Amino acid sequence: MPDSEIDDLHAAVRSFSDAWARGDWVAVERLMSATYTHTDFAGEFLDRQGWLDYVRSRSGQPTRIDFDELNARILGDTAIVTGINAIHWSGGEAAGIDQRIRFTQVWRKREGRWEREAFHASLLPDGA
Repeated sequence: MPDSEIDDLHAAVRSFSDAWARGDWVAVERLMSATYTHTDFAGEFLDRQGWLDYVRSRSGQPTRIDFDELNARILGDTAIVTGINAIHWSGGEAAGIDQRIRFTQVWRKREGRWEREAFHASLLPDGA
């Protein structure tokens, strides 16, 4: 597998997360599949529109998101991405809270670009 393929996928993963952190729903929407589903660390399930509404509601609530243990497997036009996000909330009700989640993302390549298809997260206990 060419390194450029993994590099392109990693760039899409980080772009999606950075756009979420800024509350930039337009950028997030460009990186989502039409059938996107999202299960957050509290167990809430959101379809594509529900997730976009949530991202839109975050506008003006800057958050920093860092990656650890990022791993990607590309299987044809599908990729499985796993890792840990350290989320540093700096706006809204969660301001000042730091959380770590372990995630699994499914990405699909369509028309030469990666789209996030699904997301699932688990909240890691403090200190994990």
